[in-house]
Amino acid sequence: MNMNLENYAEQIKRISNRLYTTATIPMDGYEKDFDSGIQDLKQLIEKYEAEKSAPPAEPISVKTAIEKYFASNVFTDDVSHLDIQKRNISDDKEAQDFIYKLKDEGYKVKYKSYSDFTAIMGVKLK
Repeated sequence: MNMNLENYAEQIKRISNRLYTTATIPMDGYEKDFDSGIQDLKQLIEKYEAEKSAPPAEPISVKTAIEKYFASNVFTDDVSHLDIQKRNISDDKEAQDFIYKLKDEGYKVKYKSYSDFTAIMGVKLK
């Protein structure tokens, strides 16, 4: 199950628990809270069902991955079909050797030199 579906399922569970508590321990104005909770639950279930039945997203391309995720530590897309190599190297010679190594192995490479280090990212299909 992907992360969005898990998030929907967790939210649905949370709202269901809140509705159960509201229904079993009635307080002043609980009808309004209960009705509001039911509406929230209906909306979440509709979103969950729509996303669950949606066709799987197209796999992200190598070019898009390197442009979108250069210098990033978190991936929001499914990148399981990509081989990603990332390093920050302070020695210029070592950085150049790493870049050549990645290119020789067929990676698409992006790098940027900063004052203290060079950020390098190589991406290719597995």
